[in-house]
Amino acid sequence: MPKVLFVDDEPYILDTYLRMLRGSAFECIVLYDSTRVFELPYLKEIDIIAVDQQMPEITGSEILLEMKLRFPNIKRLLISGDTFNLQDSYCDFILQKPLTKLDLINCLSSLK
Repeated sequence: MPKVLFVDDEPYILDTYLRMLRGSAFECIVLYDSTRVFELPYLKEIDIIAVDQQMPEITGSEILLEMKLRFPNIKRLLISGDTFNLQDSYCDFILQKPLTKLDLINCLSSLK
């Protein structure tokens, strides 16, 4: 079962992703403190990281750039309400908010 790490500073958004993926082919892990991403001991076991772009202290693009450098095999998904200014976001795919369960599952399925 592919493991997906969602990083967002809004706990209710993370709860939504947990509900969307319940019973799916994906194991969903959530983190609301974006500054702790690289402290996670199980980070190497993640298959896909999905991050929000607009977060305090660090942007999703900054996280994805560091992920690309440290863990190039982990697929990178950026989720944002404003995708027009994200030309060089170091991701494999960008999803526009708001998104549906079908959008999310189809995207994750294409990345695994």
